[in-house]
Amino acid sequence: MTRIEATCPTCGPVERTPADFELAVCTHIPASYYAFTCPGCEQRIQKAAEERVVELLIAEGVRPSHWELPAEMLEEHDGPPLTMDDLLDMHLLLEREDWLNALTQQT
Repeated sequence: MTRIEATCPTCGPVERTPADFELAVCTHIPASYYAFTCPGCEQRIQKAAEERVVELLIAEGVRPSHWELPAEMLEEHDGPPLTMDDLLDMHLLLEREDWLNALTQQT
């Protein structure tokens, strides 16, 4: 049976079978990842999977699932980041019964 050596940050090197891995391959390779549960501490370990890692895991028998980043992640965002005050203002606005009117009338 094929054994794959992986590293747990707590326990160090561990051996797992291909069936023990979750491999999520994204159309945007930097977002691909693999995950496994450490047999020692039972912690779920998730790590980024560069193209070469994806190829190696598939070659060893790990079955990949494929996914795409949501379109919103690829949009350009040029406004300022939200602040805690922005979040609080939105929370207070949503508590009002007329929140939708208030929101659509703001510019």
